[in-house]
Amino acid sequence: MSAMAARGRAPSVILVDFGGIQKQRRMTVLFRFILAIPLGVVLFGVGIGAFFVTIYAWFAALFTGRIPDNSARFLVGFLRRVARIYSYFYLLTDSYPPFDGDPNDFYPVDLAASPGALNRWAVLFRFPIALPAWVLSSFLVSGMGVFSILTWLITLVRGSVP
Repeated sequence: MSAMAARGRAPSVILVDFGGIQKQRRMTVLFRFILAIPLGVVLFGVGIGAFFVTIYAWFAALFTGRIPDNSARFLVGFLRRVARIYSYFYLLTDSYPPFDGDPNDFYPVDLAASPGALNRWAVLFRFPIALPAWVLSSFLVSGMGVFSILTWLITLVRGSVP
């Protein structure tokens, strides 16, 4: 049972829970980029699988109005990995994330999602509808890259994220 389910919230949308600001060990902050390399390799490999599962899930949702359960579990596991790895890399937590995409009550970052019935027309036009969000997201990720360097330096000196 995930931490959010234990709190009585039914995950009908994507819910992300960060455990709060933690004290950071300066040595892991200094070498965070190197420590994150194995996580990036795993995320890249699972991301290739997620790409193909997403294509399959899109067609399945287009014709049936739902994402198949196995595909949904795999994609939620992928999103959970992404959230955990990014939270580790961007100094939201000092705990090294697990490599699996399973719920973990002991890790401070949790993500829960429960896909339900989908509108087939929205599925059909998903990419054009998502284009403005993708453009904005790309812009924000560029800013996050610059901001993360400054945050890394401050965290290295202070021992905690400002």
